[in-house]
Amino acid sequence: MRVDSNKQQEKKYGLRLKKTGQLLGVSTTSNEGSDFCGDVSHWLEAPGKYTSYDTWLVDDLLRAEYVRNFSTPWYNAGYATPGHDFEADELEVVSIEVSVNVESENISIPSVYELYRKLYENEDPGHWGYVKKEIESGHLSDYDWWRLMEYTERYGVKDER
Repeated sequence: MRVDSNKQQEKKYGLRLKKTGQLLGVSTTSNEGSDFCGDVSHWLEAPGKYTSYDTWLVDDLLRAEYVRNFSTPWYNAGYATPGHDFEADELEVVSIEVSVNVESENISIPSVYELYRKLYENEDPGHWGYVKKEIESGHLSDYDWWRLMEYTERYGVKDER
């Protein structure tokens, strides 16, 4: 059962290449090992034949116009003011209506005990005995994402809609 439906409309702004009509996307590059800069740099890109990027969208019309006119140097290029290799007259600021439908979802994942029991009780009883003791003693209190993926491949997901 779905609970709490909430539809929202949001107006965002982005940049479009005048020549092709493509919306610019943003790529993120690590600056690990570089001094005097942010952890990452954001750069505006046009989607290509073999590449795609998340569309660069901001809440502020003035910011979009600023970015159209000025590229931020790589060492300071954040999402809000990314760098780019375009001339201002190649780009136009566009508004984009984003429709968001927010719904709460009822889903649950298995407890640590249930996950390990189902994975090992029948297939590897010896290991299950060891794991069970570890859970009961408090030494094993969680599982990693990949264990959950293994579990859901075998037993599915508990969808409580």
